[in-house]
Amino acid sequence: MNRKNELLELISIGLPFLVGCLLLISDSTRILGYIGMGMIAISIILTYRYLFRDARDTIKDGTDQIKEGKRPEIDDLRWHYAESDNHLERQRRNIYYYYNSIDYSNDVCGHITRLIKRKNYLESRIRSEDGMVNVISTLTLSIIASSFFELIPHHGDMCQIIRLIGAIIAASILLVMVNFSLKASRVVSLQDSVDQYEIKIIDDKISELQEKVEQTYCTDVERMRIEGDIIRFQDYLKKHIWDCRKKMGKSAEDVKKLINEIDSLNLHINDSSSYGYFIEVTVDGVKGYIAYDSFDKYVLEDFERLNEIVDSLQPAMQVSKNDKLPVKINDSNFLA
Repeated sequence: MNRKNELLELISIGLPFLVGCLLLISDSTRILGYIGMGMIAISIILTYRYLFRDARDTIKDGTDQIKEGKRPEIDDLRWHYAESDNHLERQRRNIYYYYNSIDYSNDVCGHITRLIKRKNYLESRIRSEDGMVNVISTLTLSIIASSFFELIPHHGDMCQIIRLIGAIIAASILLVMVNFSLKASRVVSLQDSVDQYEIKIIDDKISELQEKVEQTYCTDVERMRIEGDIIRFQDYLKKHIWDCRKKMGKSAEDVKKLINEIDSLNLHINDSSSYGYFIEVTVDGVKGYIAYDSFDKYVLEDFERLNEIVDSLQPAMQVSKNDKLPVKINDSNFLA
């Protein structure tokens, strides 16, 4: 959500609440008092509506991340019972073979993203299992404490109070024993060691793939500045198209598809690319570049699609294109 929408939501909540409070504290008629209460109620309803929406989106995103992080080829071998040395070693071997048999040459960036999601999934699984023990302990202690303060006032007999305190102490000791037992079982169960081993394999693979990606980065200062403008322009288009969706006369679903398409465009340039010239394009004051080779063809097919998308934004947005800018790496006026 951009800042404009956040500001509008804040105004929609704060303004009715402020007006409602003023009507309530003022010496006005009963009707105006009821109106003030109604406006405060509207403000509270809107607040819960926005909170519910944000919570729903967060849960949906988290669920999607969990689904994307699962690997049946590995997870199906997890078994918490009868974890023999051979079983654990089979899991480690399966993990090693799985990650070293994948062809990472195609879609390297996509593989890095999937590896990161898998790593996050494993780390969240470890944290959730540990957190479950703490949740059970906290909940049980809360029940014991609330029962203690609820029952004591209704027992005037000192013997009954002593028996009640003894029962609570016994329950607390039992809780501590169960807590230690659960944590001990987590230590005895070596499944976490397998997960940690997989995380280490993933970290090594991410570092290896990232080094390959960085080899394609520009090292020339001028080309780095050009690609920086292209990156910012691509990100700007996604946000700006969403903000202008009503002006464009498109549905939210169509705009999301267009934004996802822009996001998937590969507009990366490198030192080995043979550029003939760039066309500077401007959309509502923000500039980007379309790259061509010396034969007046697009350096990458995705630049052609970017050009088509930019042309389609008119007349909802102000689009302009400058003349050809020849590629002269040592020309200090190139991006002036």
